[in-house]
Amino acid sequence: EDNLAGYYTLQANLSSCSLPAIAQNLPFTGVLDGNGFTISDLVITDGNPRGLFASVQNAEIRNLHITNADVSSDSCGGVLAGLSDGIDIFKVTITGSHIERSKARSFSTPLFMGCFLLVWLLIFCLLLIVGFLEHFERLLGRTLYS
Repeated sequence: EDNLAGYYTLQANLSSCSLPAIAQNLPFTGVLDGNGFTISDLVITDGNPRGLFASVQNAEIRNLHITNADVSSDSCGGVLAGLSDGIDIFKVTITGSHIERSKARSFSTPLFMGCFLLVWLLIFCLLLIVGFLEHFERLLGRTLYS
């Protein structure tokens, strides 16, 4: 974590790696050039968010192969990065990998959107009913509700 903006190049294949996510506290902003080599059997053991890099920001990862990675996270996880605020990826392959979220989300986006749409549908129906009542009032010449 000394130089998160540096340019790093792999010089050989890495196998059976178990390491903490790189850049736990600050985002990686540099370049990782895999030089055509492979990281295999990678297990991300620490960190939340989790990934090869915990967090990246305007970083670049290229010429890298990753096989059989295993990432487990309580919140955010991915093979390359747990969190990303801009990443350029060139000639990177990821195969046979597994990402698991160990805790259930406390907030479900589909459920939230369903509730949101239901509320808007109810409001729309109420506005239609009020509009019809006002129209009938004009036709009848008297107030139907107060």
